Amino acid sequence: MIPPDRVKPAKRLYDNLVALRFLTEAEEPPRSLVRPMNIDGRNYMLMFGDALGAGFGVTLWTEASTVIEVKGSV
Repeated sequence: MIPPDRVKPAKRLYDNLVALRFLTEAEEPPRSLVRPMNIDGRNYMLMFGDALGAGFGVTLWTEASTVIEVKGSV
């Protein structure tokens, strides 16, 4: 299968670009208070990932533990 020379952009492309500009316009990343919690017997967890450069890192955070995994160079 040969890909076409040109494609039509998705209708949401402009809105996606506006959102991306908003998310990346700050000089420094914003700080956010986050914490895992247990509500009504359900455990909620947080997961953060980063794929910058040659490495990849992910953090999985629950009330009981924190798991950090890094692959590649940091």
